[in-house]
Formats: sequence, structure tokens, C-alpha cells
Amino acid sequence: MNRVSVPLLSDAVLLEAVDYRGSVTGTVSSRSTRRPIPAAEVVVGKRKAITDTRGSFTLEDIRTGAASVGVAAEGFAPYQGTLKVRLGGNTLKVVLEDGSVGGLLLENAEVCEPIIGAQVMIAGRAATTMQGAHFTLAEVPIGAQTVVVTAPGHATCTQEVALSPGANRVEVTLDLTPIETYTRYHAAYRFHRWREVHRFVHPDVKKHESYKAFVKGVRRDVAVSSFELLGSRPLEEWRSTWLQRPYKSVVAIDRVVRYVDAHGRRVDDYRTQHWQQLGGRWFVIYD
Repeated sequence: MNRVSVPLLSDAVLLEAVDYRGSVTGTVSSRSTRRPIPAAEVVVGKRKAITDTRGSFTLEDIRTGAASVGVAAEGFAPYQGTLKVRLGGNTLKVVLEDGSVGGLLLENAEVCEPIIGAQVMIAGRAATTMQGAHFTLAEVPIGAQTVVVTAPGHATCTQEVALSPGANRVEVTLDLTPIETYTRYHAAYRFHRWREVHRFVHPDVKKHESYKAFVKGVRRDVAVSSFELLGSRPLEEWRSTWLQRPYKSVVAIDRVVRYVDAHGRRVDDYRTQHWQQLGGRWFVIYD
């Protein structure tokens, strides 16, 4: 009689032969705000789910053992990790990194003053401005974003920045408008701050007139009371008769300066000044 030999299987072999499965439920949230992230893609092993409006997800029928985990959401840094899936229910909580921005507004000007009333937009959202020149914004999408800054007396500035997960530092430099430049120039002139006045003079003029000659030619027998801007006009080209050469992309500023002359007479001085922008700053050209 022949006997059939049946091999004995170890417990380890039996466990490998059985395909155990488990489920994974969890949430995806933002580290900076601790709020849930909807529409995040969660992959555990070979299973994929999308988080609901509460940032929650459930994945069924996942093989037990070590499983790779990947989570991605627009505006956040991706997450990669592993999860030891056990038989039955498993829990997974993932926190994604977004960005925060702390920034500073600077002036590109010959005579700088505090920036007042600035509005800062980052990725279409308004930042909080503090003390005029500082701004902050939390929960900002990472990656390439656009910063738009508007402020009275300044040209609108649009700047592209690359934001990383976590805290980011941004500096934005604002150029003055021609009118604001003239306003500061006139204030320096009115109160006899000649060094400041001379800084607004075009470099081509300075080649022909030193600071000493400039100060010597300043009229000191008048007391300026006020001025009024009558308008400004962009000119494609304008010729300076004093320098005997043409200039392109010039802004003509029409204004009237009211002063009292040496004889006590009130005078309204109507005049047009011509300004050209160099390196973002405006300089007056003598006519």
C-alpha cells in the first residue's frame, strides 16, 4: 500500500498564501491654518481617493503590510510616506505645507518718505499691511505667484515670486510717479534744502552745472507760498534748448508756483518742466 506524503506548511507560508486586506480612513489638512483641504489626491498602495469638503477620505481593499502613501493638493507641497496597513480599519492623518509671506515695501526714490495707504495682493488675495511698509499673508499657495502693489504717489508694481513651503520673505520696490516726484522736489526747493533739490536734477544737466554753480544761481529773493499742478503729458520726444539735444519718453508737468517777490508783489509763475525716468527715478531736464 502506497502512502501519499503531504508536506506540512509553516505558519509563515500560510500567512503569505492568504491575501489579507484592510481599509484606511483619514484627513488632509493645512499646517498653517489647520483647516481641512478638499480635493486633495490621496494614494495608498495602488488605491486612490479624493478628499471631500471636510478633507476626509476612505480607501478600501488595501493589502496589509507596508504601503506607500502619496498626497497632493494644488498650492501645497506634496507628501510622501509609508503606512503599515493592518487587518481591518486604519487611520491616516496628513498635514500639508503651504506658504506664508512676510514682506517689506521699499521706495526707489532720490528722497524717500514713508509709504502710506499701500494695498498688497498676493495670488489674488489681500495681504495685511502694518506700519505702512510691512505686510503679511498666511495660507498662500506655493510655487510661482504674482504680487501686485498699489500705493498713492507710486506706480503700480507687479512682481513674480517663487514661494516655498513655510515662511517666505519678499521685498517689493516701488517707483514714484512723476507728479509725486515733482511734489517732493518742490517741497525741498520751498524750504531751501538745496542738496535734496540738486539730487532731482538730470545727470546730463549736472555735467554742465556743478552743485556749487546750481546753488549760486538759486533765487533767494522770493518766498514761495504754494504751487498747483495743472496736469502732466507724456511726450515721445522733446528737445532741450539748454542742452541742445533731444530726449525720448519725457513727461511734461504743467504747474503754477505762487510766490512773493522782493518788492512784496504776489506772482503766479506758470511754467512747464520736463522730466525723464532713469533707473525707475524721475529727473528734471533744464529747458
